[in-house]
Amino acid sequence: MLPMPLRDGTYVAVRPQTREDRPLLADFFADLSPLSRYQRFFTGMPPKLPTRMLDALSDVDGRRHVGIVAVRDDRILGAARYLRRAETPTVADVAFTVADELHGRGLGGLLMRELQAHARRRGITRFVFDMLATNDAAHAVALSLGAGLRRSGTTVEGVIYIDSGADTPSRSSARAMVRRVATHRPSRNDSSCSGSTPTTLQSR
Repeated sequence: MLPMPLRDGTYVAVRPQTREDRPLLADFFADLSPLSRYQRFFTGMPPKLPTRMLDALSDVDGRRHVGIVAVRDDRILGAARYLRRAETPTVADVAFTVADELHGRGLGGLLMRELQAHARRRGITRFVFDMLATNDAAHAVALSLGAGLRRSGTTVEGVIYIDSGADTPSRSSARAMVRRVATHRPSRNDSSCSGSTPTTLQSR
């Protein structure tokens, strides 16, 4: 696990998500506010996620579906994931979610930069995602990562080029993290993953 500082100087441990994290993930989503769950899933989701959805979120394999989590005191406080597209494996749908109590402390950006580092090592060149147009915090995180954004009604479609050749602010700020990350082991709907959820950037 990698101890990572947040903006307020507190630390979280960042590590790969495993299938054994299923109960911790269930508790994590149950503890989110109704608004945070709505921003993540684009619908009014109950605290107890449907079994098929929790199955999909828990079914990481370290290759096609990769997740990382921020943990403190045996609680998941943030989660980010990508899911490679079967038809274009260099493109992945991406999403992250942060516990309400840690909004505004930089955890969303931290998780996304760690996820980028892992994806870069695995040959992924582009992250794609949707977010609600009213989700200002996720909008700020996306821009900090150099995302290109396009509004479509009540949602915003985004793309992050992981190896564009451009030296973006997110690239320079992530260099130290990229060097440390070596083995970190998800979204538009993915028909190959039963119960999968929309790709979203949720909150920082």
